[in-house]
Amino acid sequence: MGRCPKHHGNSGLSQTAGTVSPLASTVCSSRTGSIASWWILVWAPRNRTVLKIYGLGSSRLVRELRNRGLSPRDITGVILTHLHFDHSGGSTRLDRSGVPVPTFPSATYYVQRSEWEEAINPNERSSDSYHSDDFLPLEERGQICLLDGDTEVAPGVRVRVTGGHCDGHQMVLVNYGGERVAYFGDLIPTPHHLRLPYIAAMDRSPEHTLDFKKEMLDEAERNGWLIIFSHGLQERAGYLERRNGDFNFRPVEL
Repeated sequence: MGRCPKHHGNSGLSQTAGTVSPLASTVCSSRTGSIASWWILVWAPRNRTVLKIYGLGSSRLVRELRNRGLSPRDITGVILTHLHFDHSGGSTRLDRSGVPVPTFPSATYYVQRSEWEEAINPNERSSDSYHSDDFLPLEERGQICLLDGDTEVAPGVRVRVTGGHCDGHQMVLVNYGGERVAYFGDLIPTPHHLRLPYIAAMDRSPEHTLDFKKEMLDEAERNGWLIIFSHGLQERAGYLERRNGDFNFRPVEL
């Protein structure tokens, strides 16, 4: 099927970090309408210190990476929460012959096996959500790593299966020093969805989304997670605080 690093990355998400490049990077993708954004966490693998968190637009992705001293070949790990076109779009690009190829030629792309199986054989309800050119070229180049459940893909970087939105949906947790970053994907796509009754109509199992969201919100507030939203517009990240028994969202700029 592809390559899964022995430890899913022994230095950041990079098997070559420290020899070829001093940095390791992880990418999560989302797209609102026709505009995609990529959240890129760049950290020093030896001490697990996050150096920067970038939110980039996919239409300018390569140029924006270069403006920050990175190239597509520097990206060595890509975590996809799921394979819907608005979250895997940008994983591939068209080469000069018009053939889709991986955007990041050095990267291992991490996705849950159950999500991969649904994406390559979707039912009538979900078929429009998957565009095969976004992910099949990753398999053809041997760059897909299929995960079976919660996994530490690199020291301090874990994926956690949430289900709900789709069976193989996963979120990303980054733990470095005293800071924890949570990327919920489409479990909680915007700050508006922090309210428990607000669940996307696209979710396959809304009751499961509700149960898992309750658990994650409690954990996020208790542990002071920095939450990043996949479809946030004006407010794209922030912290939960409890006031008078209710959650209050405090946005921050990244």
